[in-house]
Amino acid sequence: MPERCHVRSPGLRPGCPVMRKVTIDEILRAERDLDLDRSDTYLVSYPHFVRFFQDLKRITEHNLIVGANMVYGWMPTILDYKARDFAGVTALLGVSG
Repeated sequence: MPERCHVRSPGLRPGCPVMRKVTIDEILRAERDLDLDRSDTYLVSYPHFVRFFQDLKRITEHNLIVGANMVYGWMPTILDYKARDFAGVTALLGVSG
């Protein structure tokens, strides 16, 4: 995008793309039409990341640092799970799934 179109540029500039306004209803309709592979690693992992924070009664400095690094570190290198036997793995490690 040309410098003159940069988001911090004041006002609309000739030749710069303008995104039309989209309503939340349009987004929700489009989401229903998506054909997603529910076994995709991203879709398997993301709910667990969300639950990590939802299950906390209070977010401590420790939780914040671990969670931020967990999420930030995950984004560029999203793991590709070759197996889905998470219960078996957690049993081997001596923790509950």
